[in-house]
Amino acid sequence: MDVSKFKPSDWLKVGGGALMLIAYFLPWWGISGPGFSADVSGSQYFFTGTVPWLLLVAIGVLSFLAAAGIFKLPASLPAPLIFLGVSVLTMLLIIIRFFSDGSDLDNSPLTRGAGLYLALVAAIAVLVGCVMGFKESGGTMADLKDPNKLKGAFQGGGQQQPQYGQQPPQQQYGQQPQYPQQPQYGQAPPPPPGGYQQAPPPPPSGYQQAPPPPPPPGGGGFTPPPPPPPGS
Repeated sequence: MDVSKFKPSDWLKVGGGALMLIAYFLPWWGISGPGFSADVSGSQYFFTGTVPWLLLVAIGVLSFLAAAGIFKLPASLPAPLIFLGVSVLTMLLIIIRFFSDGSDLDNSPLTRGAGLYLALVAAIAVLVGCVMGFKESGGTMADLKDPNKLKGAFQGGGQQQPQYGQQPPQQQYGQQPQYPQQPQYGQAPPPPPGGYQQAPPPPPSGYQQAPPPPPPPGGGGFTPPPPPPPGS
């Protein structure tokens, strides 16, 4: 595996996913008092704990496999755009859990644990990496405001499509379009398929010498006509 192919965006996504993998099992919220202490980890919160954990770890694993050349998502799926949307969602869920301890008390005795802080750092790292990866693929922040571009990015239909944000190849300025090659002057075009029989060749052109006249009857040589009568 050649780690030199890893971009900074890949390291942020992979590192954030690995950090979230660890932070999920550490204390997120805790309470302590005289003679007792208790805490809960991210596994105690499904929508704001388990769901972000699964999504961030999945982004990290897929980014690692893609950068290492082991596995890549189908070309019809805009992976940078999907990763960006998922990272934004996980960031919102982590922020909700960071400012909500789940207690209805005004002066809650619960305090944030190390796992919650690490989860917030992991979500920020993955989000930054996804933004960088989206820009590296040719996308811009203005594309996220265009519904037509977002819809067109998911309409690959299983066919090979250019990457999201990449313009298809266009004809260079001044380049003439290519037309079918015409046969040279005097060269007959190829016959169409389907059993077409070649026409017979035409008679040779040019002046043809007329056949000689038949000989006069009576054989022999030439007989001159009789002279006219006198006085005529």
